[in-house]
Amino acid sequence: MLGEGGGGRVVNMSSHLGHLSHINGNIHGAKDLRVKMGNKDIAEKELDKLMVDFVEAAKEGTWTKEGWPTCAYTVSKVGVNVYTRILQREFDLCGENITVNSLHPGTPHSKIHQTGVISLEEGAGAVADCAIGSDKGHRGQILWHSLAPVNWEDAVHRPSIINSIQADEDTKVLRKRN
Repeated sequence: MLGEGGGGRVVNMSSHLGHLSHINGNIHGAKDLRVKMGNKDIAEKELDKLMVDFVEAAKEGTWTKEGWPTCAYTVSKVGVNVYTRILQREFDLCGENITVNSLHPGTPHSKIHQTGVISLEEGAGAVADCAIGSDKGHRGQILWHSLAPVNWEDAVHRPSIINSIQADEDTKVLRKRN
């Protein structure tokens, strides 16, 4: 059982698309979602509700108006990252010596035809390092393949480059209409 005999490690698999700044739909709605998901004290029930809200908005066709990204994969990976932080907090509150981190292995996403920054072998090594490597004090962190932590809260108030480009394009369209 996890935690017996002095602790354990959980490595959740994430993606660069799971970065909080990729919550980049409607500017105002996206910022509200980033604030909620970036909250270090978010409750599991609140995360669950947000995920259900996304599914309902997707069914109704209103997800982008509500601030969600166009890619459900992004939503799922942001959710994994948020849940990583929740799990770590819960284990810490229970006094369990269990480390939970979320890792973007830097490898290609075959199903969505993304190119990776490192080989599959190096990505597997990053996962192994995270699971059994030396303790660098990372607990409840979202990590890059180098095991460097992502500054999660920094992305709360900083829209992604994708959002910035889209906002510029939307502004140009509105100016042409007026």
